[in-house]
Amino acid sequence: YVESAPPNLYSNTFTAIALVNGAGVQVVGADIVATRGGVADVFVLQYTLDGLTLSYDFDDDPASYNWLSGLAPTPGTWAFAAIAIGPTAASLYMDDSLGGGLQTAVNVLNATGMAMETPFWIGADASTSFKNLRNFNGQIDEVAYFKRTLSPAEIQLIHDVLYFGPVTLTVSKDPSGVTLTWSRGTLESAPTVSGPWADEGSAISPYQPGIAGTQKFFRVKL
Repeated sequence: YVESAPPNLYSNTFTAIALVNGAGVQVVGADIVATRGGVADVFVLQYTLDGLTLSYDFDDDPASYNWLSGLAPTPGTWAFAAIAIGPTAASLYMDDSLGGGLQTAVNVLNATGMAMETPFWIGADASTSFKNLRNFNGQIDEVAYFKRTLSPAEIQLIHDVLYFGPVTLTVSKDPSGVTLTWSRGTLESAPTVSGPWADEGSAISPYQPGIAGTQKFFRVKL
């Protein structure tokens, strides 16, 4: 496991993201990421009683850690897991890389603000009661947290970058003209870098825009 600096949250909005590859059924409450400063200062992204289903703990509220999300990564495969906690609800996200795409479950629950002044642990629980008893068995990668509630669109964007890589836009020129090539998304164009931006028709990569005039700017919209 890894111990890192405290989040120092002082809020009730928080998002944590990780790629996980579990080696079989996990122990009860196996922790992906956790910080625990006391009874009323707890955050954990974890597995539930069956050792297969994702859940979370926020403020040590039973309505959080007893919640059944129904999202269960397949052991032995890399899965995207994220929890976005807001003042009135928490959204759990998962994609187990087996073709189902990004799935979501929402727990409608008020969240109390927390300090999170204790170290942020990856793959284990820092508390005296659970230390070495809730270790995650497997691999964890690309861990990140944000001290705000990421929107579904933001979670989707991070998911897509992790799975498909960053968006690229390249320009090449030959005697027939300029050719634009991009990895995914919708091509937009504008007469100036500040806009106004609009979709470049029904352009499909590779694309020759047939530029007329002195300048034209392009970007990719996701």
